[in-house]
Amino acid sequence: MNNANVEQVVVVGAGPAGLAATTELVNAGAKVLLIDAGERHGGQYWRHNAGSPFANKHEEMRIVAHPNVDYLAKTNVWAATYCEGVSTLHLLTDRKEMREVNTRALVLATGAYDRSLPFPGWDLPGVMTAGGVQALLKGQKTLAGKKFVVAGTGPLLLPVAVGLIMAGAQVQAIVEASLPTAWSTKLRALIYSRNKLRDFGTFQKIIFKAKVKVHYGSAIIAAHGSDGVERVTMTKIDRKFRIKPNSKIDIDCDVLAVGWGFTPDLSLATALGCNTRIEPRDSSLVVEVDDHQATSLPGVYAAGEVTGVGGSTLALAEGRIAAINLMLASGQPGSSTDNATLKKLSEERKKHQIFANALLEIYRVADGWTTWQADSTILCRCEEVSVGDLRKAIVELGVTDSKSAKSLTRIGMGMCQGRMCGQAVTEFVAKECNRKVTLKDLQGGAKRPVITPIPLGLFAEGPSGVSRTKG
Repeated sequence: MNNANVEQVVVVGAGPAGLAATTELVNAGAKVLLIDAGERHGGQYWRHNAGSPFANKHEEMRIVAHPNVDYLAKTNVWAATYCEGVSTLHLLTDRKEMREVNTRALVLATGAYDRSLPFPGWDLPGVMTAGGVQALLKGQKTLAGKKFVVAGTGPLLLPVAVGLIMAGAQVQAIVEASLPTAWSTKLRALIYSRNKLRDFGTFQKIIFKAKVKVHYGSAIIAAHGSDGVERVTMTKIDRKFRIKPNSKIDIDCDVLAVGWGFTPDLSLATALGCNTRIEPRDSSLVVEVDDHQATSLPGVYAAGEVTGVGGSTLALAEGRIAAINLMLASGQPGSSTDNATLKKLSEERKKHQIFANALLEIYRVADGWTTWQADSTILCRCEEVSVGDLRKAIVELGVTDSKSAKSLTRIGMGMCQGRMCGQAVTEFVAKECNRKVTLKDLQGGAKRPVITPIPLGLFAEGPSGVSRTKG
C-alpha cells in the first residue's frame, strides 16, 4: 500500500454537503481532491443547467474553481478499502482511466437516490422517478413528455410539478400519499423552516393558478399502455398504505413521475467498513456518525444524506461540521473561533434535524404497498424477476431474506446492483415472512465489492492503464 499524503483531503460527492465541507477545508488552508460522478456539481438539490441563473446561486458552488481544489467530475469510485487508517479509493475517470487515491482524511458525502416502489406497469416506458424527471428538466432543459402525473410522497413532488408547469408541460394531477392533517402534530418543526414554508406557499400558488388538482391520501397503483404509459390508476389509501375500496379512477398521461423519498447511497461507506444503523423514521440504512460527523473509522467523516435524509440545509451544516472536526483531529489550526463556529453549527444542525425528522415521519412509506402487487408485477427490472417468482421462492425454496432471495432468484443482481429494487425486496420478503426488517437485512443489500459497473477491458490493458496518486 502506498503511504498517504496527509496534507490532501479527499471529499467524495459534490452536492451541498460535499461542497460545504470543501469550502470549509479550503478556507482552513487545506488542499482538497473533490470527486463526483455527475457531469455538474451541485447534486440532486443544486443541479442546474450551466446557463441557468441559479447555477451559481449558492456560494459553495463556486469553490470548485479554487486553486486548492482538484475537482474530478464524471468520476466514479468503483472500489474502496480501508486499512490502518488509510482509505484507498479506486477511480474510473471520464477519460476511462483507472486511478488509485490514498488518504488519511476522507469526507463521504455521496448523497442519496430516488426510492422506488414496484407496482403493475412500473416497467413501462414513460414511468420515471420524480428525481429523474427533474434532472432532465434542470440539467438538459428537456421535458420527458407532454402530459404528466406526479405521484408518490414527500416534499420533492411539489417542486417537480412546479418545474413542469413553468416549462409548459400539462400536469394532469399531483397524487400525494400523505394527508395535510399530518402536520398538525409537527407544528414545532415549522418554527425552524420558515424558508421552506415560503417555498411551499409559492409552489401552492403556482399549482392553484395552473388549476392542477392535488389528491391527498392517494397513490398510483398501476400504469397501463402498450408501447408506453397511456394512463394510470389512482386509488385512495389508508395510513398503512392499504387500498380503500371503490376509490379507483384512471388518469390519462404519457409520463408518470413517481417518487417515494430517497435511499441514502451507502455503497462507498459500506465498502470501507463504516458502521451503519437503521433510521427508524423511514427504515433506511444510514452511516453511523457521532456529534463530530466522524464515522467508526478514524479519519473518515460523513455528512449529508448518507447519515439520514434531511435536505440541503441540514447537509450544509453537517458538511461544515465534518470539515472543521477533520481539520482539528489532524492537528490543523484549532482555535476558540473554531469552537465558537462549531457550537453555532451544532445548534443549526439540531434545528434542521427537527424539521428533517418531521418530514420523515409525515412522509413515511408504510408496508401496505406490498398488498398492491400482482404475481405478474416485475419486482427486479434488471433481471426480470416477478413478485410471483419471489413468492414462489419464499414458499418452495425457503427464502427468508434479501440475501437468500438474491442467491436463489438473481433478484438485485443486474446493472443497477439492487439500487432500484433493493429496499423494496427487503421489505417485501420481511412482510411475506411476517417479521420486521432488520439491520442485517439492509446491510446485506448495501455492500457491493464492485461499487459501480466498470468495463472489463480496462483490466486487460494492464498496469499501464492505472495511475497511482497519493491523496
